[in-house]
Amino acid sequence: MNGQAFAKSRFSRLAKIIGAQVVVSLVIAATLYAVKGRTAALSAAIGGAIAFIPAILYAARMVAVAGTTPRHLLRAQYGAEAYKTAGTLALFAVTFMLYRNVSAPWLFLTYVAALLVYWAALLIDR
Repeated sequence: MNGQAFAKSRFSRLAKIIGAQVVVSLVIAATLYAVKGRTAALSAAIGGAIAFIPAILYAARMVAVAGTTPRHLLRAQYGAEAYKTAGTLALFAVTFMLYRNVSAPWLFLTYVAALLVYWAALLIDR
């Protein structure tokens, strides 16, 4: 597999996982809107976004890797994880600073549910 085909394949898998994270987040938020109201739904949507926005940063960094040697891929993995971690921490900080009415249980529940999509995809992709 050449470098372009490898990058395209890698992007396709990441896009499917991120898409599934978005769908799970929106389903939870819509359900909460119907059952618990606006604050719970918005908190859930933000929690999901805190999971999938850093995943988009990770995907962008990994797709931009020049080369397919183990050294290049490992270096890209470390850099992408650093971006993802920093993005996650920043989004949590901004959320708690700016959104005073956040419902933390729904925020964290949806965040974890979106992360579980990623882990389930890794297990299924074996």
